[in-house]
Amino acid sequence: MKKAQNVVLWTFMLSCLGTFVVLCGCGGGGDGSDSAAVDSPDPPGTPNPPGTPNPPPPGDPTWTARAPSVINAAALPGPVDQHYCSGGRRIVRIRDTVLALTPDMSGERTYRSSDGVSWEEIDANLAFSGSLISGPGDYVYHFFHSGESVRMVKYRYQDDPPDPVAIYSNPNVSPTATGVYRSVNAIVDSAGSLYVAAHWGSPDQMVLLRSDDEGASWSGPFPLSSGPGPWYYPHLELTSDDVLVCVYDRFTQPTMMFARSLDRGESWTRTVLNDQDSIRNGSILTVGSSDLFVFAQSTLSGIQGLVFNHSSDGGNTWDGWSLIDPTCGYADPSPALGSDGTLYVAYRSSNGTGVTAAGCGNQTRERVAMSADGGLSWTFPDNHYDAERVGTRSQMRYQTWFNYGGPLEWIWMQYEGGGAQHRTYYDVNDGVEIRNLQ
Repeated sequence: MKKAQNVVLWTFMLSCLGTFVVLCGCGGGGDGSDSAAVDSPDPPGTPNPPGTPNPPPPGDPTWTARAPSVINAAALPGPVDQHYCSGGRRIVRIRDTVLALTPDMSGERTYRSSDGVSWEEIDANLAFSGSLISGPGDYVYHFFHSGESVRMVKYRYQDDPPDPVAIYSNPNVSPTATGVYRSVNAIVDSAGSLYVAAHWGSPDQMVLLRSDDEGASWSGPFPLSSGPGPWYYPHLELTSDDVLVCVYDRFTQPTMMFARSLDRGESWTRTVLNDQDSIRNGSILTVGSSDLFVFAQSTLSGIQGLVFNHSSDGGNTWDGWSLIDPTCGYADPSPALGSDGTLYVAYRSSNGTGVTAAGCGNQTRERVAMSADGGLSWTFPDNHYDAERVGTRSQMRYQTWFNYGGPLEWIWMQYEGGGAQHRTYYDVNDGVEIRNLQ
C-alpha cells in the first residue's frame, strides 16, 4: 500500500479553466437517464470552489455555518468520472479523527484528519465506489470490488491501513452490466456483525455477505435481489431493533426495490417502491424500530427533484412519494439523523442556482435540506451555489450503530477550474449532534 504525504487544506489555487467531456458509462439511469448521457463542462467564468459559508436561515439558530475544506487539496485528482463518488458510506469519525474516501484518476484514496482542516493521505490505489464504515473497538472497515473479489481493509482509526484481503472471491464477481455504477455498501448491527451488499454477474444480481467475527470469516453470499437484473446502487441500514433493510435499483426496465430481512440477511421480503423510469438512486434512513425514510431523485411530473417516501410500520406500507426540492431531476441524496430526531439530507440541487448550462448535471450544486417535523416541512440551511457543479452522490456520515456520535458531517465531489479537477470537499456543522445508539 502506498502511504502518502501530508495534505494541506482549503485552497483557491486552481484558476486554470479546462474543458472535458465525461461519458456516463453503460446505458442505464444511475445519473438520472435511461440512456448513455454526456455531461458538458461548466461554462467559462463559473465561480471557483466555495469559500464563504452561507448564513443560517432566520429562526434556525442550530445551524453553524463554516467554510468547507478540500480533503485532497495537494493532489491532482483530474477529471475523474463523476460516478466514482457514488459508493455507499464514505466518511467516518471515531472520537476526534475523521476518515474519508476520495477518488482520483488512479483509484480510490483514504484520507485522515484530526481537525477537519488538514488532511493526510493514508492509503491509495484502491478501487472506486467503495464503502467506509466504523465498527466496535475503534475499527474502520473499507470494502470495495476488485477483479474477481470483494475486498476489505480493516484497521484501528489511528493506525496505518494494512493491505486489503479478499472476503469473497469468484470469477463471476468480474462480469458486470452496470459499468461505472458498480458499488458496494456496508453496515454494522448492534452486536458488531458486518453486512456488505455487492452486485455482480451477467446481468448483475444483488447479494449480501455477513461476518459475525469482525471480518475474520464470512458467510454468504445470500441473494438480496430477485428477478431479472441488472440490479445496482444498494443502500443498507438497520433499525434500532436490528432489522436489516435495503433499497436498490434495477439498471434497465428501472425499478426501485425495498428489501427487509428478519434473519440477518439470509432471506428477504421485497416491495416495489417505484416501477417507472422516474424515481431512483435511493438511500434509506431508519428512525427507531418502525419509521423508515427513503430519499431519492425523481423525474416524475409534479414531483421532479429530491423526493422521499415514508413508512411508519417498518416497511409493510408506504405513504407515497413527496417532493422536498424541485430540482432539474438529479439529487443522489444521503441522509443523517440528528440527536433530536431532525432529518438531514445532503444532495445536489439545481433549484435556485441560477445556472442554465446544458444538461441537468451541469446545473447542480451542493445543498442540504432539513426537517424537524418528520418530513412535513423542509428548510434549506446550507448550499454552495457559488461553486461549480458537483459529482453524483454526496455522503453524510451516519449509520444506526457504532457511528461514535459527534457532529453532522458530509462530503461531496466538487468540480474546479471548469472541470479540470474533481476534488472531494468536507463540511461540518458543529452545532448539530447525530444520533448515537452505541
